[in-house]
Amino acid sequence: MISNVNVEKLSNGKARSGAKRGAAPARTEFLNLLTPHLDGLYAMAMRLTRSQTEAEELVQEATTKSYQHLSSFEKGTNFQAWVYRILVNAFLTSKRSSKKAPHALADEDQVAARETTPQPTPQEWPEASELVSDEVKHAIDELPDTFRVPLLLATLGEMQYQEIAEILNVPVGTVMSRIHRARTRLKTELKDYAKDFGWVGKRARLTSRN
Repeated sequence: MISNVNVEKLSNGKARSGAKRGAAPARTEFLNLLTPHLDGLYAMAMRLTRSQTEAEELVQEATTKSYQHLSSFEKGTNFQAWVYRILVNAFLTSKRSSKKAPHALADEDQVAARETTPQPTPQEWPEASELVSDEVKHAIDELPDTFRVPLLLATLGEMQYQEIAEILNVPVGTVMSRIHRARTRLKTELKDYAKDFGWVGKRARLTSRN
């Protein structure tokens, strides 16, 4: 799990949380809000990016943006949902940007090198998921982001449908539909295996708190 955020980066740019004189108190207030959720944010980032380096960069980006826009957070409301929204939006924006980025044509040597170079395996799931089989983890990792993201928010984030809807900026019914379709795909992919291990069905462990 990630142990800390680069606090110095939080003060870069023009933070909207207050003037320079109030930067230290604002930073302390923000870290007090953020710290209880850091492990969860990192776990989510790991499953979204499937890369330790990218997960750390994503968490740093999300926390920096959160600090810079702290004034837009309404005190007394759900900070977890607010910061998770920023994390997920940063991830989805990055995915969209990477798809639009031009790809240089590779020569035959480059293609051959990629084909013979062992590809990195996805990073480990959080410790809380250590009893989950590799087969199930792989099946979840292979879900399209449209289904995978709300499913992960409901499981790793332990969020309710309404919270997920706010994060993804979609109706609650859409969240319910996407999670249902994600579970249906898992059931199809893993067949009786998923049911035997409690990942789908009426007693599924992958449920929100609704």
